[in-house]
Amino acid sequence: MEKENPGLLAIPVDDRKANNTNLDPQMNLSVEIARVNALASRIHVLTNQLVQARKDAAAVDGMEGSITELQRKKELEGRL
Repeated sequence: MEKENPGLLAIPVDDRKANNTNLDPQMNLSVEIARVNALASRIHVLTNQLVQARKDAAAVDGMEGSITELQRKKELEGRL
């Protein structure tokens, strides 16, 4: 996932460095811009995952009737 969205790597693991008030204001701005870009990338990835999960759920819902019918046939064959 990081290879597809390198912005994810820009989010610092230790947030204390990003919030250091002793940094040059321009540096703080650069850090915050990097964080915004990383969060935007993260939102994009999560949105794509949500879209795929919804597609998968719709596919399963669409197959429900077929699955139920096959289960009924299997149960009937097992009784014979």
